[in-house]
Amino acid sequence: MSRGAPAILIAAPRCNYLTRSLPRLFARAGARVVFASPPGCSVRASRYVHERLDFDSSLPDAAERLEEMVARVEPALLVISEEPFVEALLRLPPERIPRVRRHLPRSAPFASRAAFHEWAAAAGLAVPEGVICHGADDVRVAVARWGEVFFKRSGTSGGSGVRKIASPEQADAVWRELGDPAGVLVQQALGGIVGVTDMVVGHGRLLAWTSSEKWRTWSPNGPSIARRLCVPDGMAELVERVAARTGFHGLCGFDWVVDVADGRPRLIEFHPRPPSGFGLGRWAGVAFDEAVAALVGLAGERLQSPDPTVFGRKPVCCYFPDHPLGSIRRRDWRELRRWLPGSDSRSWSMVPWDDPMMLGRMLARWLRR
Repeated sequence: MSRGAPAILIAAPRCNYLTRSLPRLFARAGARVVFASPPGCSVRASRYVHERLDFDSSLPDAAERLEEMVARVEPALLVISEEPFVEALLRLPPERIPRVRRHLPRSAPFASRAAFHEWAAAAGLAVPEGVICHGADDVRVAVARWGEVFFKRSGTSGGSGVRKIASPEQADAVWRELGDPAGVLVQQALGGIVGVTDMVVGHGRLLAWTSSEKWRTWSPNGPSIARRLCVPDGMAELVERVAARTGFHGLCGFDWVVDVADGRPRLIEFHPRPPSGFGLGRWAGVAFDEAVAALVGLAGERLQSPDPTVFGRKPVCCYFPDHPLGSIRRRDWRELRRWLPGSDSRSWSMVPWDDPMMLGRMLARWLRR
């Protein structure tokens, strides 16, 4: 890192797994990495972090605390890892957090899943059919119309607010558990593979991206523990349209599903924060660090897209320690074979061997569970 390097502030108020690859990525881009998180967060021990700040979004003054940090650090880029916190910030009056707001999406639809779905459909983006439901009766009507549907409450993360409903009889129980009088998005289930696209975008200009199938997850609708690199037909066009239409600036991504009717992807959820796949760029022929350098003014812009010819015979990438631990928890012994010599997956190469302090903290945290 050179003197006077631009700062990137990572706000990880609950220290989730999404931030693990970011310090290394940003340091390699030539930025000064400032990491704000609870003191016990394992990622803040990374050797790629240059400054550490204490931060917790559960505190009542979390927004004001973030405003103070932005004022002091003056980052070229602010990255917030927790989606519900981003949504909460967007609902605040802009004058309350003016410095933070300059780094947040300018479009109101990012404040909830329901609002984004309606906006995306009106903007001409390819999305599944959906409806905003205000009670169990509305959910039953949606199930009667489409068959299987996904019930998605805003303000949640990690799949905690998502339920698959296959029959009208399930509507009452799901609404009692997760219903919101303000409205809940219910989307048609399209039946194809589900995946995630990770993007670096500069004010709506696409700089770099990769896409991958959610190969294995912690729970049926939860976060990935393994991804399979892939580029479905039509993905490049969808990525370009999402970047341009949202006008986003920074690291973001979206979930997608392939429609079995035509084999093309549909946007099912946008993430105004980094998904977990930015560490996979090297296996897809995408140098995300170069894209980030362009984002903060340290390099020129050039579009980088995944190259399926470099995926090789190992398109499945297993997160550590999530994949082995998740496979053990689910007794999915076949998946554990991916950690054996000669497997058709990237497993041991996904371990952050070059960051021993962070790796040690990660393992200690898991052993305490």
